[in-house]
Amino acid sequence: MCVNKIFLSLGLMAQQDVFAADKFDWNSALIMKDLPAKDMELLLKNKTSHLYNKGQVVFRENSFPTGIFMLESGMAKKIKLDADENEHIVYICTSGDIMGFQSVLSAGRYLDSAIALEDSHIAFIPREDFLAAVEQSSILASKLLRILSHEFGVLLNTLAAQNRKTVKERLASNLVNLIEKIRKTSKDANVVNMTRADLAQLCGTTKETVVRGLSDFKSERIVTTSGSKIQIQDFEALVKIAGKG
Repeated sequence: MCVNKIFLSLGLMAQQDVFAADKFDWNSALIMKDLPAKDMELLLKNKTSHLYNKGQVVFRENSFPTGIFMLESGMAKKIKLDADENEHIVYICTSGDIMGFQSVLSAGRYLDSAIALEDSHIAFIPREDFLAAVEQSSILASKLLRILSHEFGVLLNTLAAQNRKTVKERLASNLVNLIEKIRKTSKDANVVNMTRADLAQLCGTTKETVVRGLSDFKSERIVTTSGSKIQIQDFEALVKIAGKG
């Protein structure tokens, strides 16, 4: 099946429901959910927690992985550099998300970099403990297989959205995705705190276009803004725009 046909089929799937945020969520937090106590003990026996200040690098692309990282609180961006050293945001991680496990499993280098978007508490689990837990636990190994397969689906959905949706729809989609992720650990959350430059990278557009899009949303009483904070006033309207493409 050619790429265009894949995009078309994904588009038809998306039209069956207004907007399914789970199609764009890596769901890596599920790796730790409901693990047997003995597996969790092995996995976390040498875990350490550290405070990363806003803008601090958690790990760098092409460095050798020493372990995996779990966001206990805060938010981080995963970025990839192109040949001209331009930064492209791959994904936004929120509380509970796990970073770097793909590279540990592949025995390769880190595929991207992770940078704290705000002051964040991040746990570190040594590579050896993670691999020992994977070796011991069939449940953990099965979870990782499902998560990696799901991530491939997220990649296809993201590519399809970039090709199919207008910039306004992509902006709405990313805001909905971020709010849905934040609500997994803070149910009353309705604020996205992100610079316009980062949001533009996430949407695959320019900062100026994002500013205009947010201005449109403000005039439609969908959002209000204060500095880098975007407060969602009408989540249902945002979902409706996100699901149009």
